[in-house]
Amino acid sequence: MSETGSNIRRLWPALALGAIVLASEGLRGVAGQVALYPLLGAFPGLALAWLVLARASSTTRWIVGLTLAPLVSSILGWVLLACAIQVAFATFVLGWGAWAAWVVLLARAPAAPPAEDLGEMTPPSRAVGVLAAALAVAIAIAYFANKPWMLIKSDAWNHAGIMWDILERGMPPQDARFAGLHLNYVWFFNLFVGMLVRARDGDPFVFMAIHNVVDVALIAWVGYLAGWMVWRARDAAVGAAFLTCFGFNAIAYVLWPLRGATAFFGEHRGPDALRAAYDMPAFRSWRIMVDLSAPFGWFVNFVDKFVTGTSIHYSWLLMMLLLWAMVRLMRGPSAGGWIVAMLASAGMQLWHGVVGLSVVPVAGCAVALALALRPWW
Repeated sequence: MSETGSNIRRLWPALALGAIVLASEGLRGVAGQVALYPLLGAFPGLALAWLVLARASSTTRWIVGLTLAPLVSSILGWVLLACAIQVAFATFVLGWGAWAAWVVLLARAPAAPPAEDLGEMTPPSRAVGVLAAALAVAIAIAYFANKPWMLIKSDAWNHAGIMWDILERGMPPQDARFAGLHLNYVWFFNLFVGMLVRARDGDPFVFMAIHNVVDVALIAWVGYLAGWMVWRARDAAVGAAFLTCFGFNAIAYVLWPLRGATAFFGEHRGPDALRAAYDMPAFRSWRIMVDLSAPFGWFVNFVDKFVTGTSIHYSWLLMMLLLWAMVRLMRGPSAGGWIVAMLASAGMQLWHGVVGLSVVPVAGCAVALALALRPWW
């Protein structure tokens, strides 16, 4: 293949995504918002991944880049807005500037892989791709089949209120529930959504849904990424991806045929209770979450956080990315590994303190224990 053809092949993902974002100007409604999302939800993170992960495979860079993109966008957006730059202008400067940097880095990336794989040369996986696509489609259908109620349920209202306060009054926002009180909680998720909203006067609830769909696909890929870093074996990495997505309460699902036992021993008994135990799932109701949950357990599961306008699931991705970076740093020095670890740690604090205030101290204690045991290990 000629050098020109090789360069075009290397650049086509960036050119294709750039064309999609440009096309968002002519698209209306949800289609336009989906097309705009990569401006902040992909370009800044991908540019960073191609900059700092010089030894990594394209698969690794794509996963790390897409995972870090909302965090990088919100941090740089905060800097630009603090400099009194208008939100819409800051969004386009940040997004298209990152896209241009990504194109340059793609063109200059070395074609030959490094001689030794320290866990960064993650190969592509068709099985994980199918898993990620299936999860994304399932969440997208849940939104589509229950529109508009699924979009605005639960925490989404509160986060939309915080977002509008940022856009109308600046930072830090007021608490959406207490006028005049500065929000005593993290709001970088709201800033990220607000920048996308101001870029094309979009619907914040739709952008939250798009973010959820992307993240539920990424949780499979980040699980695969972490599995490869630990074991450097494809089968183990694929297993880690499936375990990440379905391992919580997984054993309980084999008890599904026993649901009807509650009609004989539970609080509600009789033929009506027996029939209700085996009814078809309520596909067009919020109660689908109850039907899909593990039998004999609480109905909340990890999927629930991907159908709610909140940021906790994104912090889960950053938590797994921190694990990936910590294992990489145990194998030798890596500037890119330190940058990813730093961003993942900070991002958990900036996007959802419940995750950050638990994971970061535990990770710090784990590192301190490892250093203390190093002379005898």
